[in-house]
Formats: sequence, C-alpha cells, structure tokens
Amino acid sequence: NKPKNWNEFVELNYFENTISINFSVLEFAEKTTPVYYRINEKDWILINKETRTIQFPSLSSGVYKLDFKVGEEISNQKINFKITAPFWQKWWFYLMLFAALSSLIYIYFRWQSQLMQNQINLLNEKVVLEKNLSKSMMASIKSQMNPHFFYNALNTIQAYIFTNDKQKA
Repeated sequence: NKPKNWNEFVELNYFENTISINFSVLEFAEKTTPVYYRINEKDWILINKETRTIQFPSLSSGVYKLDFKVGEEISNQKINFKITAPFWQKWWFYLMLFAALSSLIYIYFRWQSQLMQNQINLLNEKVVLEKNLSKSMMASIKSQMNPHFFYNALNTIQAYIFTNDKQKA
C-alpha cells in the first residue's frame, strides 16, 4: 500500500513482499489487446483483460525483473526491484549465532569441568582425612597398648617375686 516509482530500481524490505502493479494500455479500437508479463525472463504469462493489475503475494527475497508484452510487441517498459533478505537469513547473523552458541557451549563445559574438579578435590581431601584418621587411631591404640603391656609385665614379675620364684622373676 505504498506507491513506488517503478521507472527506477526499487529496493524493498523483506516485509514489503506483497506487490500489486496497476497499469493501463492505450487503445484506439474497441478490442482489448492481450497483455503478458514475465518475471526474470521466464515464460510469458497472460494478464486478465478486465483487471489490468498484477498481484504478487509473498515474494521471497531476491532481484526481480518484469518485462511486458502487448499483443506480440515487447514493451520497453521494465520494472526492476529487489526484496532484501531478512536479517536472520544473512551470513553475519549465522556467524553471530554460531559465535554465541559456541560461547555458550564453551561456558557450559568449562562450568561442568570446574564442578568435576571440585568434586575430585573434595574426594582427595576426604581420602587424606580418612588416611590421617586411621593413622591417628593406630597411634592412639599403640599409646593405649604400650602402658597396658608394661603394667601386665610388671604385675607378672611382681607375682613371681611374691611367690619366691626368683628364677622366673
């Protein structure tokens, strides 16, 4: 719904892709001359004689060249226009998307690696603490055992002395 000057090259945004072209043909006779058009030098298409309008709903992005033919004579009137691609179809958007996705994947794996490293450190710390605990328990048992052993040995010697068994004492 925006009029354009079709005599020069027109560049349209991706959302301006529904195009309606109204035209007229000057005729001096009562007959209606058939009018054809073609897009990008493909096959000629007959336009309805009553409407004198060409409708292009939802054109994709790209460069378009319209030629006209009135009867059997090709008109020198041409329409050239371009519909730009949306930003999500451009190479720099894919590059940015790839960079962002790569960054997210790198951050995720770095975070997971850090979590695993922390778990490994905690397990190593636990092993060291358990090892130290077992050493402490052994030292404690040894310290309890040595005085008990000496006490029993002295009691035995004292018993031999009381029984006058000097040889065994």
